[in-house]
Parts: sequence; structure tokens; C-alpha cells
Amino acid sequence: MAETKKTKTEKPLNNSVIGVFEINNNQYLAKTGEVIRTRISTVEPNPIINLLATIDGDSLDYGSPYLKNKVDFEVMGVVKGEKVRTNTYKAKSRTRKAVGNRPRYVEIKIKSFTK
Repeated sequence: MAETKKTKTEKPLNNSVIGVFEINNNQYLAKTGEVIRTRISTVEPNPIINLLATIDGDSLDYGSPYLKNKVDFEVMGVVKGEKVRTNTYKAKSRTRKAVGNRPRYVEIKIKSFTK
């Protein structure tokens, strides 16, 4: 079989814009079409998403502190995270206690960053 050489070519321009945004003092970096998880306590039915910066190819747009652009998103649903276990122990009293919980997250799909 003949081997084909892979040569470096220029990156094809696509519609994937990278955005840095904030949801209740938590900052996230995501591309268009990506699904992110945020804590359920920070999201109302319609969360407020403030856009800090966008990266489109070689151009960088950033605000001081926020851009006027908007983030189009869709709330996918609520999912449970991995179980978190903590143990407490008191010396010389034979007391041991295990506590755990599963944090819940809201999955948000980023559709686009609009002007």
C-alpha cells in the first residue's frame, strides 16, 4: 500500500467561535455547539449569561467588563455528578461517620454568539 504524506495546510475557517462568558461569577470557555455544565444553584429557569470575550479566528473582541453581544443557548436538562464522599473521625472516641452527596448540574448548549 502506498503511504500518503500529511502536509500542514492552513486551518479551514469554520463557524466555531470561542467565547468566554460568566454565569453568576463562574467563568467558562466554550465553542459554539459545545455543552457545558454549571451548578444548579447558580441557574434560574432563564440564566443570565454575560459575555466577556470572543475569539473568531485571529480576531479577539473583549469588553470592559462585558461585551454587548449576546449568547444564544439552550438548557438541555439537569444531570447528576459523581458521588462525593467525606469521612469524619474523632480520635479516642471510636466515632466514625461517612457523608456523601451527588451534586446536580444543569447542562447548557451554546448555540451562537450574536451581536
